[in-house]
Amino acid sequence: RDPLWSRGLGDVYKRQEGGESLYRLLIDGLELNSEGAASIAIDIDALYPRRMDTSIKVGSLQLAEWVSPWLSDSNAIPALSINDAAFSLEWDDSPAVLNADFDAALVFDSREYQLTGDVDSTAEHTVIRSFSLGVDGQSLMALEGQAPAVFDPRRLEPLRLDPTASFRLKIASEDSPLLASILNDVLPLDVEEFVGNIELEGQLANPSGSLKVHLIVPQEEGEHGLPGARIELEASVEGEHLAVTRLSLTSGDKVFSANGEVDLPPGAIENSLEGRVVEWNNTRLSLLLPRSDISPISRLIPHYLAPDGSIEATLTGDSLSELVGQVDLRDVNTRSIFPFGALREISTQLDFKKGLLKLNSFKGTIGRELLTMKGEFDMGNDSFDLVVAAKNAPLLRQSGMLIRSDLDLRINQLAGEIATVSGTILLREGLFMMDTSVLAGGGGGGRSADSRPPYFSVDVSPLSEWKLDLDIVGERFMRVRTPAMDGELSMEMEMNGTLAEPWLKGRVSFDEGDLMFPFAAFALEVGIIDFRIEDPYTPVIEMTGSTRRFGYDLSVDISGEAFDPQVRFSSSPPLSSEQILLMVMAGENPEGRGEYSSSKRASKIGSYLTKGLFSSGDSSGGIGTVSYTHLRAHETREDL
Repeated sequence: RDPLWSRGLGDVYKRQEGGESLYRLLIDGLELNSEGAASIAIDIDALYPRRMDTSIKVGSLQLAEWVSPWLSDSNAIPALSINDAAFSLEWDDSPAVLNADFDAALVFDSREYQLTGDVDSTAEHTVIRSFSLGVDGQSLMALEGQAPAVFDPRRLEPLRLDPTASFRLKIASEDSPLLASILNDVLPLDVEEFVGNIELEGQLANPSGSLKVHLIVPQEEGEHGLPGARIELEASVEGEHLAVTRLSLTSGDKVFSANGEVDLPPGAIENSLEGRVVEWNNTRLSLLLPRSDISPISRLIPHYLAPDGSIEATLTGDSLSELVGQVDLRDVNTRSIFPFGALREISTQLDFKKGLLKLNSFKGTIGRELLTMKGEFDMGNDSFDLVVAAKNAPLLRQSGMLIRSDLDLRINQLAGEIATVSGTILLREGLFMMDTSVLAGGGGGGRSADSRPPYFSVDVSPLSEWKLDLDIVGERFMRVRTPAMDGELSMEMEMNGTLAEPWLKGRVSFDEGDLMFPFAAFALEVGIIDFRIEDPYTPVIEMTGSTRRFGYDLSVDISGEAFDPQVRFSSSPPLSSEQILLMVMAGENPEGRGEYSSSKRASKIGSYLTKGLFSSGDSSGGIGTVSYTHLRAHETREDL
């Protein structure tokens, strides 16, 4: 004998016998009692792994109270309390016989979890006479049944499942506010009430039973909140055949319903339990959706779908990649995706044929203009190729900006890659009256995507990750009207990046226009805004204009970064910077001859200021404001 410990709480010995390590442990009649009612009784007679005879009984035990006096850090002890528990385990060159009867509670993360159960395991099966889980006094789940599970310590893998042995299992959940709050954390919708029941019997390899789920979704708050919804699911299992006999989502007077069947490959359950390869591609699927309202399922994907329209579908096939059938959508509306707006009145037919999903006769409207789409999805390798076309569609619509365009786009995704949006956007007509205080202060790179060129960002996943490779062209496509400028724009640009972080490179030019001051309008001779690839978020301006006032030829030159432009005035005959500024801003004649009365000058200046030329650069969103930047002086020209 090689004693590991001797004459302690029993004796533990180790010896080799026939190449096998044997461990001998004997604890006979050990009892621990507190001054209160807590007690522990332990009896162990073991020659592991050949035989074991163990009995442990616990009563009224608060683990932390018993163990903390022996440890320097008592906070590490779990708050476990055992009201009553009896555990026995024995075997003698045979599968184990186990009995566990317990009533315990564990405090974790400020919640108390209650566990009660009565479990027996024999050489043939494990019987769960009762098992329940509760939290803070509320029952969450109850389980009972018989499982073909056997614990045999003589085996390399001691836990063994017999697929051919009989079993039965019943799981029931009870509605409680706590269960609803737990489901709210894992489901994509709020849950007010949940009740579920599962009953199975037969053999693991050939089960039979049913599943029932009842779920209530509360009405959204607010005047325009979505109504509540009721979800009902009923399903049955017969061997390797699963049938969803009823799936209904009801919201108000709108109902979405479906049913379907799944046939697993022959022997799939048994082969899976035994660790053998299963050809899951031979799974047979069938789905039937009678004409149903979209409204109830819009609650599941509220960021994408509006509660309008209907759907009908018939699909069959071996696995998702082999489906055959059709899905028909009518009058479906999406949610608005800023800044593009919503797709409305979508009607299309989706044809499934052996892993390919073809998009036929897709029609919808965006801003009341027709949009068409065609293409196909390869469901086997998660790729797709779509062509999108539209005429005079409102591409961007937000406060102070409207751009209409013709679309000739391709949306393509190869297997394992991110989708790319490519093609041409032909700008047709637009109007710019935006709050240009976004140009005041700070460079473009540190600003959010929707407050720097090109002034939009899509934050809906996975669209936000899509890459951009677009050509954007437009000849006299936009009219700019702000207090400081009036003119027409042309553009030749490229848009790259992603829908979440788009950026531009290229040039915007003024075909004609005027730079506006209270007492002078400068006709543009050169008007260029460049977006450089090395800093696409900071446009570079080059503008020159001229006018004649009070017998003087005046010129203005604006250049530099759009966030910090330099404004320079010059005149012939030459005037000082103060004289030029007073002339264009206050209407004052350098020669002292008054063309405007004091009241008229005050009226024109007041009108100009109220239009917001001297904006503070805030983000209030008003229309028609521009930030007038600082003034400087140089040697040969007057910088203001």
